[in-house]
Amino acid sequence: MKSKTGFTLVELVIVILVIGIIAAVTIPKMISQGGVATSLAADMAAADIRAVRHAAISSGTAKTITFNGAWYTAQGLYPPGRALPGDAVASAFSVTFNSLGEPNQGGSFTVGAGAASSTITVEEVTGKVTAN
Repeated sequence: MKSKTGFTLVELVIVILVIGIIAAVTIPKMISQGGVATSLAADMAAADIRAVRHAAISSGTAKTITFNGAWYTAQGLYPPGRALPGDAVASAFSVTFNSLGEPNQGGSFTVGAGAASSTITVEEVTGKVTAN
């Protein structure tokens, strides 16, 4: 008796379904390179704001991060003039964290590339950073 090899119809349908789900999630992001650049820039900016906050807490001294256009300065962490990735640009924003990690002000600023944009928010009392 010969053994039959191959895939069943159910296995093929499941594989096609998984490929379809992956394509539905990734293709819109790949079409809009501005969306990818914006997402990367927003994640990078939010992470660096958090790093400045942690540096202020660990050093026991106030630290400032300032965004202006495609460049920003994170006091005590990087050389001045660090660039956002791709063609991303940030609106002007500056925040100083004290030794307890509290910001001198809360607020939001926008990071954008092309038609896409993302908003980064620093909570006024807690210093929590979110990127949308």
